[in-house]
Amino acid sequence: MSGEVGSGKTIVANGATLNLSGASTKSLNRTLQNDGIGSWTAGPLVMTDGAFVNNNSLTTNSAGALQMSEGGGVNAFDND
Repeated sequence: MSGEVGSGKTIVANGATLNLSGASTKSLNRTLQNDGIGSWTAGPLVMTDGAFVNNNSLTTNSAGALQMSEGGGVNAFDND
């Protein structure tokens, strides 16, 4: 998920899996909607005008930080 940019939304469908792993930085510059099963196990997640919407299961076990940077828009982490 490196470099999700531009307007729009990336959707992880119900029954699918989202894995955020590896030491590299994950950049989120749009909406990422998790309707499936997600895990974040390594590396920082940097949001610049991004939104993470979790509608199902998300397990976090990472020493990486969740960082929100200003880019003129709004960042959001919504855990439903």
